[in-house]
This record gives sequence, C-alpha cells and structure tokens, in this order.
Amino acid sequence: MTSPDSASAADNPPLHFMIVKTDDLMEVLRYLGPKRITKAVRTLSLDIAYLDGQAIFTSPACQIPCNVIQADWFGYATVNLASLLTFRTAPPTTEVVAIQVQGDRLRIGTMVTKALWAETPPWISDIAAAARFNEDPSPH
Repeated sequence: MTSPDSASAADNPPLHFMIVKTDDLMEVLRYLGPKRITKAVRTLSLDIAYLDGQAIFTSPACQIPCNVIQADWFGYATVNLASLLTFRTAPPTTEVVAIQVQGDRLRIGTMVTKALWAETPPWISDIAAAARFNEDPSPH
C-alpha cells in the first residue's frame, strides 16, 4: 500500500526548468540539426544538462552551450532530437522561453515531447557533467 505522500508525488512530479533567451535557443537548434529532418535524425537522442550557468545540449555529433538566465535543473533530460527540432517551425515571440521537464514530458513554449529525466543531487550533476564534457572537476 502506498502512503498519501507517495501517491501525491507520483501525481505531481517536480518541475525542473531553465529560462533562456529565445534567440539563443534558436541559434542552438540551428546548429543541432539539419533543416530537413531525415530518417537518420529521427533515431537520434539529445541530452540537456545544466552546468555553470549554461544549458548544455549534447547530440552524438556535437555539444552546444546556451546561456541560462535562471534554473532549477538538477539532472539530465534526454529527448528525441527530431521532436525538439520541430520547435524551430513555430518559435515563441517572447524574449525568453522556459525549458521545463515534469515527469516524462519536456515543454518549450507550447511544444511538448516525451523526455527521460535522470535527477541527481547538484554536486553529482556537477561532477558527472564535468566528466562527460571532459572537464577537470577538481578545484584549482
């Protein structure tokens, strides 16, 4: 039997977010994929992490940083690259946009797609991201 607290947590998973400038995000999406989404692109995944004030978008082909205005993002989101690239067709007209993950959904503006969220404590996120992005996590 589950407790009321655990049932409530399952119904309302935590919201993780990053707020970025819309122009910066659109620039990242231009670099991430071709204008035409091919069958090969549809099979690729994209990881989104937060490290040192930047959103880090990692595909099999590249890593691209994007400055973040505000964030509550302790973990990694993995999404289908092709579904994220569809955001380019109708970007918001606002100056900033929120990248949000709640449960198994990633939302950017009005676009929603499936996501896999791996939550980690902040100190583990920093070490894991530094190792993944080939940085030295030790203090200098």
